[in-house]
Amino acid sequence: ADIADFFYNLDCQINGKNHVFLSFNETINQILELLSNTEEKLKNNIIDTVFYSYDELFEELDSEEEYMVKNKYIKTYHAITQEQIEKYNAYKKYEKILNDKESAIVGVDLMRQIRFFDTVLWIEASSVSSKVGNYNKLNAFLSNRYASELEKAKSQYFKGKNTFNLDKKCNSIIGYCVEYYSKYLVYGESFLFEFIEQAKKDSNTECINNHIIINACMLKYKQLMIRSFGTGVSKIIKTISVHQLIQEKYDYFVNLVVELGTKTANYVKSTLYVDKPIKDDIDPNLSIRHIAGLADYITSDTILDVKVRNYIDENCVRQVLAYHYLSTKRSDLNINRVIVYDAVSDKSIILDIK
Repeated sequence: ADIADFFYNLDCQINGKNHVFLSFNETINQILELLSNTEEKLKNNIIDTVFYSYDELFEELDSEEEYMVKNKYIKTYHAITQEQIEKYNAYKKYEKILNDKESAIVGVDLMRQIRFFDTVLWIEASSVSSKVGNYNKLNAFLSNRYASELEKAKSQYFKGKNTFNLDKKCNSIIGYCVEYYSKYLVYGESFLFEFIEQAKKDSNTECINNHIIINACMLKYKQLMIRSFGTGVSKIIKTISVHQLIQEKYDYFVNLVVELGTKTANYVKSTLYVDKPIKDDIDPNLSIRHIAGLADYITSDTILDVKVRNYIDENCVRQVLAYHYLSTKRSDLNINRVIVYDAVSDKSIILDIK
């Protein structure tokens, strides 16, 4: 009866609302509490009437969330799955969080600011490692802190060049598509679930194929960028619809994403999860607005950064070492190994951190 009343009241709250967000933590806590109450009543043969307030289940939308709801980047209601409940029960919050200048610099190495009609917008930087490729205080700090690791990496650098037959648009998005496609293969359909559903709806199909999955990768990346950098980036984050991806001119791009994503997934499984269960259970949040995550893959003891370049140089290694520096601000992480993996060459540099 408690659980039935819970969902009845929940439906009453939702009915007539345009935009509704459920607070996941509060929802789970309420359900667990109600289950416990019901169990005690059954044990003691007690039947009574209980009233609950559901105000805490609803949150105000900020401007970015409101924008994403109106433009259908995210749904107004998300069902709570058994997997989410299990993940919540296993989740341990970390306490050590630090905001400082170095963290902010590392966090925006993918983006830079421009002024557009008196409005500041974030756009993609010309170089993925723009902040670690130039002399600044952060680089001086990294050189001193990680002198031993940088010295060990020197003999492992290699040069190459991509010969992809891609236009400018496809070339700019293949990197994150490979990363997200590999995560789909590693972590399963749940990694992209809501975005796969959106891609299916947008293309009016019920089948799941590589075109749907790759489009879902783009949708998830775009949402991440909006959450991290604001609604302005939605104008410059490029995507390709499912209707376009099925055209012959995109066959090469789709096949390349699948090939490199599969290669990356195989490497990740054999390197990160050879002796542990495969779980996407590390919270990437650092409570710094412009940092959405530490790197492409992270476990409790390893950070792995994926490149699609056909070379690994010092800047690539400096970037992953900067991610390691960020990880030291978290009490739930003890990173002792960093990896730079290049999907094109299938080569990697692995460094143990003292």
